[in-house]
Amino acid sequence: MYLGNVCGNLARRLQRGSVGAARHLFAANGDASGKKSNAADRPSRAANGRRDLCRGSLGRQQAGFSLIEVLVSLVVVAVGMLGLTGLLVNGVAATKTSQLRSAASLQVTSLASAMSTNRDFWGDPDLAQISFTAEGTVVKTQNGINLGVAPDCLAAACNAHNLAVYDIKNWLTALDNQLPDAKSEVQCSIHLDAKNCYATVKWNENYYAGNKTGTSKSAATGGERRYSQFITP
Repeated sequence: MYLGNVCGNLARRLQRGSVGAARHLFAANGDASGKKSNAADRPSRAANGRRDLCRGSLGRQQAGFSLIEVLVSLVVVAVGMLGLTGLLVNGVAATKTSQLRSAASLQVTSLASAMSTNRDFWGDPDLAQISFTAEGTVVKTQNGINLGVAPDCLAAACNAHNLAVYDIKNWLTALDNQLPDAKSEVQCSIHLDAKNCYATVKWNENYYAGNKTGTSKSAATGGERRYSQFITP
C-alpha cells in the first residue's frame, strides 16, 4: 500500500512537471536516519532505488494483465474449436447419408438393368407373379422363382431362370455390402398385358463410419430409410 501511494504520487507529480517536488517526495519518505535532503541536489540512491522499484511494480502489473488476456484468448479459441468439431461431425454424417442413398439408387438401377437383359424370364407373360423378399443375403419369401439353387453362370451357360437367380444372388450380396441392415423386396405382376415390377430396398442410417463392423451410431440421422423404383422389364 505504501509503495503504491509513493509510485502514484510520483507519477502524478511527474506528469505535472514538478521534478523538484518528486525529488522532495523521495527524500522525505526514504531517509530513515532523519537526514534532510537538499532540493537542489540530485536524487539520492534511495530515490533512485524507489524509482526502480516503482518501475518493477508496474512491470509486474503489466505482466499480470497480459497473462489474463492470454487465458481469455485460450478460452475463446477452445470454444471455437469445439464448435468446429461439431460442424465436422455433422459434415461427415451428412456425407455418409448421401453415400448410402446414392448406393441404394445405383443398386436398384443395377437390378433393373439385369431384368431388362433377361426378358425371357422377367418379361415372360406365363409367369404372372414373381416376387421375393430378403434380409441381407437371406431370402425370406419367394414366389415364381426358386432362389434355393446356386447356379454359376460364369462357369457354364444358364437358362433364363437360373440366370435370374444368379443375378439376384449377386445383387443381394452387393446390397448387403453397401447398405447397413439391408432389406429388399421385389414384386412383379402383369398389368394391362405388360409385366411390371416394383423394387424396394431398405437400410438403417444409424451407422456413422464407412465400415459396418464396429461402427458407432450417429445422432445426425437415424431410423430406417427406403428407396423404391418402378421397373418395366
